[in-house]
Amino acid sequence: MRFINLSSVLTTNVDFGVAAGTKLVTGLGRKAASAYYEINAATAFSLYLAGSTSVLLNIPVTIQAGHIYTVYVSGSTGATLSYHLIMNK
Repeated sequence: MRFINLSSVLTTNVDFGVAAGTKLVTGLGRKAASAYYEINAATAFSLYLAGSTSVLLNIPVTIQAGHIYTVYVSGSTGATLSYHLIMNK
């Protein structure tokens, strides 16, 4: 799994974490991609402003073991902030 920040509304860096609050990616800037991470197929994710513990966006994706995925966030306003899941393999 990797994460990409494509949202123009997020003017500060963001963190991606698992639903339990553990951060996987910290300080990801706009138009930047993270490294790939091996994760459990049952994992749900959340988006945070960098350094914050308040969830901006829940990312309840369904993934299958053995595949490579990319999650990216986009949106030009807070109301249009959304996530997208792409299976790469």
